[in-house]
Amino acid sequence: MELVDRFAPRKNEAVRKTSELIDQLQNTTIRGWTEKLYNLAREDKTEILGEKGRDNYLRDFGYFDRVPMDRHEMRFIVRTGIYHNYSTRDRSDSLERSHLQTALANFCRIELAGFEVDEINNTLNRRLDLGHAPGVVDLFVWYFCSPRLYAVCTKKPRCEGCLLREPCMLHASRSVT
Repeated sequence: MELVDRFAPRKNEAVRKTSELIDQLQNTTIRGWTEKLYNLAREDKTEILGEKGRDNYLRDFGYFDRVPMDRHEMRFIVRTGIYHNYSTRDRSDSLERSHLQTALANFCRIELAGFEVDEINNTLNRRLDLGHAPGVVDLFVWYFCSPRLYAVCTKKPRCEGCLLREPCMLHASRSVT
């Protein structure tokens, strides 16, 4: 038990949340619970899951407008100027994940409308317009930034190999070293 306590300090919370989810699923279907969770997300609310868990779940269940924001995406969205160019006055706090999500969604809607990736369309067996799928774009960003994968735009960025370095605000500020 000491080993469990040491490596799972929040196990009581996890057990409580799992119990709540089981209770809710006994009164509905996965589809019903997913739709309820999606409707909550559209109001910047959540139930049982945290924001990132909620959006990760929803994106993985085909709600591609949801962006499970973590530090990799946050860093990329700020550095590249997506946040600065596509945030709105009422959602302009770069420390709020939902405001960064809005900026990425606006970027996708404006800059990627009509853009499709054949491999994604073939896998999903449907057409997916990236202008309406910031959750899919988020996957590209995450792979690009994750230290476990491409590791380009990480805590210590590797700008020299980055194809986005010219428009990147971080790279542009490199004159101050």
